Formats: sequence, structure tokens, C-alpha cells
Amino acid sequence: TVERRIDFESVSLYKVIVRAIDSVSSKWTDALVSISIKDANDNPPQFSHHLYELNVSEATAISTSILTVTTNDLDTGINAGVTYQAQDMNGSMLEDFYIISDTGILVLKKSLDRERQDKHDFLIVAIDTGKPP
Repeated sequence: TVERRIDFESVSLYKVIVRAIDSVSSKWTDALVSISIKDANDNPPQFSHHLYELNVSEATAISTSILTVTTNDLDTGINAGVTYQAQDMNGSMLEDFYIISDTGILVLKKSLDRERQDKHDFLIVAIDTGKPP
């Protein structure tokens, strides 16, 4: 019986001594049982920063990396996997930027023109790729 929630991130291995006692002779024997806990995908990725503010020159070359976002997921192995998406505030694809989904690198997709648009607000979404998501 488990008395409280098991959490891989807190304790990943339990060692228990099991004792068998003969009720007639009172003889006994012990066995050491090791219980390895498998990681469940129970933690979402968390951004290291919740707001990024950048100043990018309109002279910046296309395909320039302008930001790398990072996340932390307390899960391990495949359960710590994350991909990234960048979208405008309405959920549509960005026109001027794209994000490399597996690295979090934000890249300039086309030339910027301050007279056309002097500010770009958009969302970067971290998607937990662990199983189950």
C-alpha cells in the first residue's frame, strides 16, 4: 500500500526490507527489495523568462538568429522533450519571424521595415512532447 503520492522527481528509488517469519518456529529471513520508480510526464515545461523584449535593427539580415528561448521540464528522458511554436496574438503564423521548433531559436524571416511596423507582439508556445502529453 502506498501512503502518499509517489514522485520520481523527489525519490526515484526505494529500498525496502521484507521479513518473513515462521509463526511456528519463530525463524525468520530478510530480503532487500529495490523499487525503481519510472518517470511519468507530470511536469509541464516552464519558460526561463515570461516576457522577452528585444530591439532589432531594420538592417538585420534575413535568417539572423535574434533570440533563443529556453524552458525547463522537471521530467527526465523523453518526458522532458519540448518543441516550440511562434504565433501572432490571434494564433496565426508569423510573417516576419519563425522559430526552430526543436531549439527555440527565433529567426528573422524577412526584412523589417520600421515605417511599416515598429512593434511586433507575438507568443512563443512550448509544447510538452512527453508521453502522454
